[in-house]
Amino acid sequence: MAFYPFQDRPLASRSGKVGAGVVVLIVLVCLGVVGGSTWLAKRSQQMAQDAVVQAREAAAKAAAEADSKARESLKLAEQAQPPAESAPTTLDQTKAPQPAAGAIDTAAIRFGARATARKSDGVRVATFNVANLYDEKDDPTLAGQYEDMNSVKPKAELEGVASAIHAIDADVLVLEELESQEVLTWFRDTYLSDMGYTTAVSLDAGDPRGIEQGVLSRFPVVEPTVWLQMPLKGTHPKGADDAPEGSPIVFHRSPFRVDVIVPAGARGNPRDYNFTVFAVHAKSGRNSAYWREAEAAGTVQLIQQATTADPGRNVVVMGDFNAVQNDASFRAFVSSGLIDLFADRRPEDPATTTHESGRSIDHILVNAAMMPEVIRDSRFVFGTPARPKGVDYRTYPAPKGYASDHYPVVVDFRPVEGGTPPTTPQNQGGKHVDPAAK
Repeated sequence: MAFYPFQDRPLASRSGKVGAGVVVLIVLVCLGVVGGSTWLAKRSQQMAQDAVVQAREAAAKAAAEADSKARESLKLAEQAQPPAESAPTTLDQTKAPQPAAGAIDTAAIRFGARATARKSDGVRVATFNVANLYDEKDDPTLAGQYEDMNSVKPKAELEGVASAIHAIDADVLVLEELESQEVLTWFRDTYLSDMGYTTAVSLDAGDPRGIEQGVLSRFPVVEPTVWLQMPLKGTHPKGADDAPEGSPIVFHRSPFRVDVIVPAGARGNPRDYNFTVFAVHAKSGRNSAYWREAEAAGTVQLIQQATTADPGRNVVVMGDFNAVQNDASFRAFVSSGLIDLFADRRPEDPATTTHESGRSIDHILVNAAMMPEVIRDSRFVFGTPARPKGVDYRTYPAPKGYASDHYPVVVDFRPVEGGTPPTTPQNQGGKHVDPAAK
């Protein structure tokens, strides 16, 4: 007979042990779950910490790369520093231009530098807002708040403008705030007859008070073009200057485009050298930043249309942008690929200040195709007498030799395609381009 050792044990005893075993098993399972949860929590915390570290490392790497690109792009500044003697400070007025005794108040030259001589093989371009160059003839189309007879430029200031233009000796000069083609021609023939400007051209820009941009040139100029009242993106907000709320935004003053031909041999160049000028005069006013941004976007579009049709086209954009370098409207030009030739100017540096207010709002930019031809050490802002800081220009008399509340901005280039390509990309807009690409 088989022997079963557990047969004689009471059923309750066996059930009790089984129950205890189940309890132990449940406890162990619970402990395992708790332990697993704790491990998962610690693991998740560790992963989160690792993610934070990785994010910080990525941010630091991105910042380092951005800083490196910024340093690389600003090598243009290092290569394009004007000669030390051409950048006087407000305490160094002995280096200001010295015309005939008594003709100019050199002590009143607060900004800019003296002019440097143009190289014999160089072409000099410049921009100069000449501040209301109206003549003494009444324009019947201008009346009321835009009456031109209220803005006639005094003879002393006309002479100041002429003196500055003689000093900078630009081959191609863009002027802002002209009354008309007729006034530009009269001014050239009266005050600049010895300058060799065979071309004087200006077109209506659509400004309600009649001011426009014009070009004086020693070389042939073709295809003068404006885009009067060209529609831009957006509508005017409430409280806009010079526009009703909700009305479509258009160019307040159209940009002015001309094509310049430097004939073969004019500066030792073996063949014709062509370049396109876009002369700009952006909307002024503290409340018009949005308008300037729309104008900038529209002008960039026009420039891109020109270069798309002709990828090798040389382009220089210059004028009164009514914006400093950090303003969104100016950054739109730079971000499009244009190169700011004063990219390294320091805020409030008197040597590169372009306006009597102490701001730098007049600029010269070129595209990548033209950059190799730029003579790096040629740029400067030319200093003319200014009123003292803080005075009211409407009541404080202008100093002797006063020309304008703006100062000429100047740069030279060699009219030979390709030039000497820069060793690093000079595009200040962040797009990596080859400036030598044509």
